Amino acid sequence: MSLVEQNGWWIVPGFLLAIFMVFAMMEFTITLTLRRPPRNRKPIGGDELRQRLLALNKGDKPYRIVEAKGCDLELDWDVVGKSWYEIFAKVKLTVIYRARALLDEAQHEVRWFEMVRWSNFFLGFDGWRPRFNWSIYALWGYIDVVWTGIAYGIQPGFPPRIGRVYKFSLNTVQAKKEIHRVVNESGWTFRPVLWWFQVNRNSYGAFQALMPNVSARRFWGILYPVSYFFTIGYIIYVADPKGIGGLLSLHNLTPFLLFSALWWGIWGFIAWIFSGFPPFWRRFLRNSST
Repeated sequence: MSLVEQNGWWIVPGFLLAIFMVFAMMEFTITLTLRRPPRNRKPIGGDELRQRLLALNKGDKPYRIVEAKGCDLELDWDVVGKSWYEIFAKVKLTVIYRARALLDEAQHEVRWFEMVRWSNFFLGFDGWRPRFNWSIYALWGYIDVVWTGIAYGIQPGFPPRIGRVYKFSLNTVQAKKEIHRVVNESGWTFRPVLWWFQVNRNSYGAFQALMPNVSARRFWGILYPVSYFFTIGYIIYVADPKGIGGLLSLHNLTPFLLFSALWWGIWGFIAWIFSGFPPFWRRFLRNSST
């Protein structure tokens, strides 16, 4: 009898291993896709970079970069303008976008986290017609798309009535291009992160204290395959009645190798796409000739 049939608690460590493996995979993929500035470009100080980023607020831009608590900077996107808040009792947005940045002066990296929440809830009247809308979902991490949404200006009084409807778009791609350009010209690296605590000053300091003194690419490049083999090995171990003795059997080894070849092939192709299809063979020839 396998451990799966004996006890259902096997799924807890399996789930934790799988979550950690996916986290390590995504962290390693990000380190492969980073576009670092030229080595001869000396990085400027963190305070000077902060001022350069705040200077992006000049001109007619739909977003503003402001200083924030917990992290260093936030990107504030006002899609309707201040006049709406003066006219209407309430303004409801179907799409809410937030971005936070942490300036890591030790690594010369601007760590960037984004969150988009799409929600649409309204119970009231649109003119004389009753209206009810409800839907919600959220995305976070690095979101490189153009979002479109609707802003509702709600008139005062009861029942709530829609005074004005405005369709808007959030071109976060263009905004990040401008930010990335300033960061790169300043000798720093623009580094997307996956979780909110990675741009929080206190939690990021504690997280870095646990990291060994090696590069992030090497660290996650080791943990990713190690966690993968631990996860797959654990699944085979709990599913096979022979336990440890069945791990290296031909019955388990053949599908394990086939699945691994498929997994790593797909992951390698996706990482290559995210890296911009770099000509790795030219790099290999250049390195071998030096």
